[in-house]
Amino acid sequence: MRLLLITVALSLIFNESKVAGESCSVPEVNHGTIGKYTGHHNRFQEIRIGSKIDEKEELYLRCEYRYEVAGTPEKEEKILCNGGEWSSIPQCHPAESPYSPKHDTTSDKSPAETTILTPTRIPFNIPVSETSVSQNSESQSTLQPTCFCTYANFDKNLEAFVGTELLQNGSKVENGIAVKFFCQFFGHLRLQGPTEILCQECHWQTSKFPECAPPKTGETTVLINGDWKLLSGGTVAIEKGKTINIICEVKGVELIPQWINPGATNINVESYQDYYSGKNVSVLYILKIDIENTGKYQCFVPGNAPYNIYIEVITDGSTYNKKAESTSDELAAGRTGFLNTTENSAIETVQPPSIAVPSQTVSKDSKAALNVSNSFNSSCYCTYTNQDEAMVAFSGTDLLQYGSKVKNNSTVKFHCHQIRFARLKGLSEIKCQNCQWTSVEFPKCLQPQIVLCPRIPEMNGYSSMYTSDQNIGSVKFSTFCATCTDWVSLTTCGQAEVEGPIPMHRDITL
Repeated sequence: MRLLLITVALSLIFNESKVAGESCSVPEVNHGTIGKYTGHHNRFQEIRIGSKIDEKEELYLRCEYRYEVAGTPEKEEKILCNGGEWSSIPQCHPAESPYSPKHDTTSDKSPAETTILTPTRIPFNIPVSETSVSQNSESQSTLQPTCFCTYANFDKNLEAFVGTELLQNGSKVENGIAVKFFCQFFGHLRLQGPTEILCQECHWQTSKFPECAPPKTGETTVLINGDWKLLSGGTVAIEKGKTINIICEVKGVELIPQWINPGATNINVESYQDYYSGKNVSVLYILKIDIENTGKYQCFVPGNAPYNIYIEVITDGSTYNKKAESTSDELAAGRTGFLNTTENSAIETVQPPSIAVPSQTVSKDSKAALNVSNSFNSSCYCTYTNQDEAMVAFSGTDLLQYGSKVKNNSTVKFHCHQIRFARLKGLSEIKCQNCQWTSVEFPKCLQPQIVLCPRIPEMNGYSSMYTSDQNIGSVKFSTFCATCTDWVSLTTCGQAEVEGPIPMHRDITL
């Protein structure tokens, strides 16, 4: 009897714990995918159908390209696993005004004859034919077969566009339409593979999408300082009259980077070796940019692939100030790179104003907080408002710009871009905590005054050579005097003093 009671009690406890922690299974939704936001960049990651989801976990239903959540104009809806069941599973219906990258569709048919074509959730290489009948029509209207290619790529750094439309996983691309690719972290990651792929005869032209890879040894990286905007095709747009500089760097090779550019009269190039970082640097300056500066700019080390920049000079400001017509809120104006931000991104970027003013917004509980935004996802953010062009700031692997919104409890790391031996003054890390920065000010990059060692006078018959620079390093000596002997061939210098022995020469003929 006692054994029976123990067995029943254990069974009840087991069943109660099972119910309390019962998981949900990811369902299939026509024209939609279910996933969650992950990583520092808060990217949407699709979850496979049938996967088990823990109790109380929140996921999102995302509708496919040209579809939206039924009853709303939104493309996403939050869903919750509760007691082994989903709170609700909304449906994805065709959008009222679907985007057509090809052209605007018009029809001279009457309402009774109008036929609607919608893509179905099938593999991208199978043609689809659908028909629909108007309520006032007594006979079925048949359309010519049409098909789509499905965009399916999980490289979080790769951006794909049809026109200005940013594609998401599962997006359907019409037959005959080309998709253009470029990489996040402009100036650093390089596109490996084709820059454009066509959906042709219901198949992609290639079996593999391009990838974004970090630079190899000998390959350059670039950083654009100034006011600029990255267009959806990867072109850098700059307003006429602006002044910018493009810093091109390489590490691990002895050669200085070289430039190929349109050769306008307002372009100057300055090169140097940064002995602190071990990088070779070439800076291209464009003063008061004009229409003649439109074109292709290449920075490279001989024998290695160049980094290509396409600059378009905007004369009327319309393209530069125009909000992108895409699923992205906007393509950010550049200061130290770019971020293509979406509504649910971890970092939101705004175009910098002409004067840096710390922003102040009001959080949900109506308490004022410095540099806080509650623009999305019901949580607060700290705003990065630093305009020091020598400063580079990262949240995880995300490169920040002026106006970037940083998630609460995230840490931002700073370092200087080594322009003319810049040094960081202040904290190297600052955290966004309780919706505020843990420091009242950002660090700065200082250009210290370089104190040179005294130049050693060159006596007759020999010369000296600084192996690094006059501010640090060693000094080697060579002789061209056949009658000279007893010389010191090497000494050192640093902190404005000669630290090694002073070279001495003696002429044996004396």
